[in-house]
Amino acid sequence: MRKARHAQHPANRHRSATPKRRHGHVAVTALLLAIGASHSSGAETLRLSLPIACDMQSLCFVQNFVDRDPSGTALDYRCGHLTYHGHDGTDFAVPDLPAMQRGIAVLAAAAGTVRAVRDGMPDISIRDPNAPPLAGRDCGNGVVIVHGDGWETQYCHLRRNSIRVKPGQAVAAGAELALVGMSGRAEFPHVHLALRHDGKPVDPFSGTPAAAACGRNPSPLWTEAAATALQYRPGGIIDAGFATAPPTQAGAEAGQYAAEWLPVDASALIFWVREFGAQPGEIRTSTIFAPDGGKILDRSEPPGTKPQARHFLYVGIKRGAKPWPAGHYRAAFRATVIDGGRERELYRIERTIELR
Repeated sequence: MRKARHAQHPANRHRSATPKRRHGHVAVTALLLAIGASHSSGAETLRLSLPIACDMQSLCFVQNFVDRDPSGTALDYRCGHLTYHGHDGTDFAVPDLPAMQRGIAVLAAAAGTVRAVRDGMPDISIRDPNAPPLAGRDCGNGVVIVHGDGWETQYCHLRRNSIRVKPGQAVAAGAELALVGMSGRAEFPHVHLALRHDGKPVDPFSGTPAAAACGRNPSPLWTEAAATALQYRPGGIIDAGFATAPPTQAGAEAGQYAAEWLPVDASALIFWVREFGAQPGEIRTSTIFAPDGGKILDRSEPPGTKPQARHFLYVGIKRGAKPWPAGHYRAAFRATVIDGGRERELYRIERTIELR
């Protein structure tokens, strides 16, 4: 039993949803509320702290950076592929819906004054057939903060009824604004941070306008602590686990496969993995080990041919006539690429489940 499914790219669009992998983008500026003229106070260049209260190396991650290629080919600030055409902000993602429901705070990236707020939109994937029309409110629930000298930040897709600030309120850097949600044009829980200067998008990872070419003399606008937390990751593993029947990506994102143990009479033992930022040429190998350490499954996917915002795969083996031997089963996933004629590991993950 083996199956791989590929999430449609882009993972979050701020325009109409189509079957295409990448397409045009309407600037977030026009999607929340009217934003007035920029302030001018002679302030120094803005410095940004982390806008999410989450470990960015072990739990949360950047799903999409600002698109730095004005052509149809989307490139992030490192000239990698973790973005999509026209994306004008940074998407800070949480791993799944249970994490969103537990509550992860969205923080003000810099001190300023709240300009505008919108709340009340539901947290529902735009892929859900029950999702209501957006009517141009692609940002969903959001907050706009002005920082002086023409700088402003905008925070989109916030959780309904979680916004804690009001227009006109002064906020300090790191102040809690709301919780991460999935409102507006979103397919997964995250906060979209848009940074603008004099109304034009700026990439905080390079300190340059979004229209500037990637990879050229970056001067990031992050504080030292934020820069350390946001070390570039072109891709990685979101999570992995076990199931007893063919799993779905939606089910994994909803946390449906979180059992602490499985029955020995389960009809199948299946190992699933979710990745973000899957790279071209990536070789994915999955192995399942019996309690005695012997391999009961060892399979590899053919190398991918293009970058993917998200990738979901599972491999499994059906039970025979007898129950599974009781004990702890281990599964391992490894992603590699061929670099200079040699295999180089990108990342790996292991999971263990008890059958009893």
